[in-house]
Amino acid sequence: MNGQPQQPQQPNLANLFNPSVQQTGLDRYGSAIKDLTDPSYILPSVEMDLRRQRQVLNPDTGKIEVQKVGDPLMSEEGITNCLSLCRSAINNIAVLNSLKDQMIEQTMLRIADDLIMDLMLSMSQYEIKNSKDRDLILNIVLIPIWLTLLRGREGGERKFWGANPGYNEPQANKTSWNPFRRGG
Repeated sequence: MNGQPQQPQQPNLANLFNPSVQQTGLDRYGSAIKDLTDPSYILPSVEMDLRRQRQVLNPDTGKIEVQKVGDPLMSEEGITNCLSLCRSAINNIAVLNSLKDQMIEQTMLRIADDLIMDLMLSMSQYEIKNSKDRDLILNIVLIPIWLTLLRGREGGERKFWGANPGYNEPQANKTSWNPFRRGG
């Protein structure tokens, strides 16, 4: 001992995602929580639905391949815009938040209004063929967003993953300011 306090040893972040490096139980647990609370795995499915594609196992090669099952529901620009909207709500922030029912409803109404307006005004630009396809696009985009927001309902996943029973949630939803309130 040289009389100086020892610095805590920092984990080697390069080894965190290296499967050949043995991780401690806490590292694996933290990684599992991150993976299980990250809803971004939904986004490729939304994209494939908009493109009318699906993944199939090729029996000859044993590899998963993308198979076209119809014409895309909209143009590349439309798909990109819909995915951007999805990314804004399908994320860890929504899942690990503590959303009240009223906030989920207001958020969904705002997102749905924006999407409907965008699809109506850009129907020819997005090359949407008919109202049936437009309704299908609405369902493909809005249902995963709604289900993701429900995961954060009343702190559902945050509570599930081990919030301290003595911990009092911040009262963030009690504020009078609401960015989605209509009429100012």
